Amino acid sequence: MSQPQRIEAVEAAPPPRRDTAIDATITVLDVVFGAPFERTYDIRLWDETALRGTANPQADFSLHIRRRGALRRMLLPPSELSIVEAFISNDIDIDGNVESAMGLADAIGKRLQSLATTIHRHSVRPATRARFGCSRPGRGRALSPRSSSTTTSATTSTRSGWIRA
Repeated sequence: MSQPQRIEAVEAAPPPRRDTAIDATITVLDVVFGAPFERTYDIRLWDETALRGTANPQADFSLHIRRRGALRRMLLPPSELSIVEAFISNDIDIDGNVESAMGLADAIGKRLQSLATTIHRHSVRPATRARFGCSRPGRGRALSPRSSSTTTSATTSTRSGWIRA
């Protein structure tokens, strides 16, 4: 009788690791381009992750982000020039009808402006708003110190606050 053959344990290949930047990129994409239900176009990432836009009517193009840092280079500083440079350097690409995608830069600009306004409104401290006569964020007089109606005095700004001269 022959000896039984020894069976070697075969190590299974570890499951492929998901790029850690994918989740952060998806979050930024939702802020900048809108959630999938707001988008009429698809977005494809460098690892072939597809983010389907579900709004109607469906666009005849999709945005392809080719490299890991492409979104950062495209949006910082936020300008049309940054977007064009990202396209020229092949960091991003438009699959399909490029002419249909021309309004994309304007849509990004509007969303970023709206986001910046919202952040600014909510980042001013209540004490600062009260000092300048603003009862709610984004309301009230322009940023200038309150002046007494009975006396006229020059005011200057210092690091520690407003002082009367």
